[in-house]
Amino acid sequence: MTPVQSEVYEIIERYWVKYACSPSYRDIAQIRGVSGVSGVKKIIDRLEKLGAVKRMKNRRSVRPVYIKFVRKKD
Repeated sequence: MTPVQSEVYEIIERYWVKYACSPSYRDIAQIRGVSGVSGVKKIIDRLEKLGAVKRMKNRRSVRPVYIKFVRKKD
């Protein structure tokens, strides 16, 4: 994992711990201090290929693979 990938992974992980949901690409870009979200998408795509994160059903939400997310049924 590159330093940039590690930084994005840590942002996702800390966001999940604090808010129990995924940060948006824009949230990640803002935390990193960059304006574009396309670079964030590319980094997340690579993290998914590495097996560090998993995409949720809507394909925009991601979570660290160790976090188990179960949707509650009514």
